[in-house]
Amino acid sequence: MNPSNSNLEKLITQVEALSWNDLNLEPEPEVAKNFSELALVGKLVSMKALNRQTFHATIRASWSFVPHLSIEDVGENTFLFTFASHQEKHRVLDNRPWNFKGFHMVLRQWPPGLSIHDIPLHMSIFWIQVHGLPLEMLTKPNAAKIGQVLGNLLEVDFASIFGVTIRRYLRIKVEININNPLSEGFELLCPNGISHRIYFKYERLSEFCYTCGKLGHIQQACPTYVKHNTGSLYGPWMRAPSANNRRGNPFDLPRNAYELPPHASITCEQMMRVTNPTSMHEKRVCDEPLPITRTLKDIAY
Repeated sequence: MNPSNSNLEKLITQVEALSWNDLNLEPEPEVAKNFSELALVGKLVSMKALNRQTFHATIRASWSFVPHLSIEDVGENTFLFTFASHQEKHRVLDNRPWNFKGFHMVLRQWPPGLSIHDIPLHMSIFWIQVHGLPLEMLTKPNAAKIGQVLGNLLEVDFASIFGVTIRRYLRIKVEININNPLSEGFELLCPNGISHRIYFKYERLSEFCYTCGKLGHIQQACPTYVKHNTGSLYGPWMRAPSANNRRGNPFDLPRNAYELPPHASITCEQMMRVTNPTSMHEKRVCDEPLPITRTLKDIAY
């Protein structure tokens, strides 16, 4: 037999013997762990594909404190970010939520054991303010209970005197499912028989739908939008000014900062405090609540 034919037959036999069942890939846990500690996967919550080049340029400008940021396109509105240090990565995480052109961006770790396409990108973290609670209810245990109902409670920001918050609201950090409508509040029946409407305000909240309450689109693009429908539970009053104002000015608040739900009410004194806090002594104060139709701007003095 020709030696070359013999070698060819052996090679064919070896190839035919191979199968996917015989494939044995070797994991490298330490390499995966090191990469995971420097990587994040981000997804923009949008019903349409957004411009990738514009996103790259915008995010590099927003994260200017990350000079060696690597951005890789993974899929539609989905990106892999790689950082040069743990400090840079955690600074990005600590300042969540981020958005691009009004669209919320989910940021998640890439844990070993998952492919990049298996990472759950439907959970995101928000600081949420809980407004409308009676004074005796503004406690840390109550903040934790509310956070556990909203989603995965991560932190309670609580500064107190005698166990009661020094703020007029509770502030909690919660991981929520963004595939669901945002929670706008709940009815609280107190032991004295009085019912209170408790409402939530989200810090750094991106654009969302005032019809269905979901992130990723505005009201006019909602499949369930009905023109002239005035009965929505959702609206701009769900946006909150950040509790940690970077410029330190308590009155340097974004547009809609003082908007309240249509069912809320406020006294003249409360109204004057937020609209002109330095000249209370010049105003006539009354005790009867005034109805709020939409915002404080609707009230004529």
